[in-house]
Amino acid sequence: MSVLDLREQQVETLIRLQEQRREKILDLLRENGSCRVQELAVLFQVSEPTIR
Repeated sequence: MSVLDLREQQVETLIRLQEQRREKILDLLRENGSCRVQELAVLFQVSEPTIR
């Protein structure tokens, strides 16, 4: 497997992760009407600035 193939796989994985996170956020918004940055940071195990 070439370096370009590996890079393409990494990009595809990141895109899937972003889509999954976006769907989860939309689900939370549908269920609760809102969500907090702190809640999302804990849920996704990232920092608050990353969520923002």
